[in-house]
Amino acid sequence: QMYKQRFYLDGKLHKTSEKRDVETLRRWLNNLEAEWSANIGPLVEAGQFDPNNGHTITRVSPDELLVITTGNKKLRFVNIAVKG
Repeated sequence: QMYKQRFYLDGKLHKTSEKRDVETLRRWLNNLEAEWSANIGPLVEAGQFDPNNGHTITRVSPDELLVITTGNKKLRFVNIAVKG
């Protein structure tokens, strides 16, 4: 069974990876989670400088990661099964 990783920004699909095995994609999510978690910051007001760090990071499952940035953008990384 092959999987693809999809990245959504504010609910809009932005990027889909090539087909990979699920272990690789879960490792990518682990790395993303660690990267965002290393730079937690407070929400910033509109117009303020936005360092674009993570504000909240939620690992929904081994195959889904949700991030809200300091600028209040909603990022969603999810692994989905694909045929072939």
